[in-house]
Amino acid sequence: MTRRVGLLLLAVLFVGFAVYGSLVPLRFREVSYAEAVERFANTPLVPLPQASKSDFLTNVLLFVPIGFLLLGAVAGHSRHAAILLTLPVVLVGAALSVAIEFGQIFVVGRTPSWNDVVAESLGGTLGALLWVMAGSAVVAWIAGVFRSEFERDRVYRILGLYVGAWAILALLPLDFTVRLEELGEKLRAGRIVFAPFPRGWTLRDVGGTLLLAIPVGAFGVALSRRRQVPRPELAGLGVGLALAVATETAQAFSYSRTADSTDLLMNAAGVALGVALAARWSEHVTSASHAGGRLKVWPLVLFVVWCGALAIRHWSPFDFTTDTSMIRSRIPAMFAVPFHSYYRGFAPYVLVDVTTKLLMAVPVGALLQLLFLPRSNAWRWVMGAVIVALSGLIFLALEFGQLLLPSRVPDQTDVYIGTLGATIGVGLVWLVAHRRPGLDATRPSG
Repeated sequence: MTRRVGLLLLAVLFVGFAVYGSLVPLRFREVSYAEAVERFANTPLVPLPQASKSDFLTNVLLFVPIGFLLLGAVAGHSRHAAILLTLPVVLVGAALSVAIEFGQIFVVGRTPSWNDVVAESLGGTLGALLWVMAGSAVVAWIAGVFRSEFERDRVYRILGLYVGAWAILALLPLDFTVRLEELGEKLRAGRIVFAPFPRGWTLRDVGGTLLLAIPVGAFGVALSRRRQVPRPELAGLGVGLALAVATETAQAFSYSRTADSTDLLMNAAGVALGVALAARWSEHVTSASHAGGRLKVWPLVLFVVWCGALAIRHWSPFDFTTDTSMIRSRIPAMFAVPFHSYYRGFAPYVLVDVTTKLLMAVPVGALLQLLFLPRSNAWRWVMGAVIVALSGLIFLALEFGQLLLPSRVPDQTDVYIGTLGATIGVGLVWLVAHRRPGLDATRPSG
């Protein structure tokens, strides 16, 4: 599959997600075409200073990947072509936005908005400009994950992509401010917290922060080894801590985010744990993975520990109940339309929540795959399918457990997110472990 076809497929996927998101909760109503056109034409354009900043930003972010991927698909490697095709791609994005907003007239509970059209068109424009500036470099980095001859380089690239996503998620919704009045208001509202572990903190929150920072420490070690820095573990710890401090400091200037010393401490702990794991297993895992056909114990131990962390995240504060009437009343929520419980949320926070769940599911598939690596491709596919099915059952059990928790909301969407994350984990293990014939897979590149 060529790069342009891959980018086009991804663009179609994002467009499909945008269309689906605009149609949730999928309750349609009959409206004549003439009436729909009249309603849409009479939809007011709220002056931007009076419009909801969060809604505007949500729609901008929704279309950034669409503009980025569409321009990459039509322009290919040529930067000159990308510049020439930017305007047509922006116009296609604007037309898509109009179609999506028009379609909301036919959905119960949804309201079209010209402000959304403006925001989505702006998002498509920003995405296209990002492609012109850095699209080829980003895609080349990702392509290296699949094409690199060396394991260490593939691990480095995968961790680099993770750290990029981790940093972006930490900074969303990108509503930075340096106005003293707004920073003072944020401080008074308790969104800048200096004292660690304030009243109301939960193991679920800080535990997730720690776990998500582990790959940041591993990336620091991988980067230091790539640069052939003396004492790469110590240098990697410095890199990881610098990233943790930088993101938490940036959150202090994001109006809607909370800068919290507890998060900084948990990020630091996660970074340190990631450095320790990288120092202990970075070479052992890749070399042992090629042995194939041998059952390994350490992935099983880590798998059990990770499942315990997922149970804490999904089930805390463990206020289980056996009230059958309450449980029955919660079953419809479990089987509601996928993403129904997310579409009314603030999109940047929804994106953070969904991506966090996805990332925390990746080790489930990865660790199960590391238990045993079949030598043949046929058995690899069989085992991969078994792992995906087993992962789906694990996340289904976690959601069914939430039926018994009055403080939690069960949702089949999270089963799909978790299963997708586990599937990615299986794929990542094979990307790292795959050894091409005739190549020294352990030799570092660059």
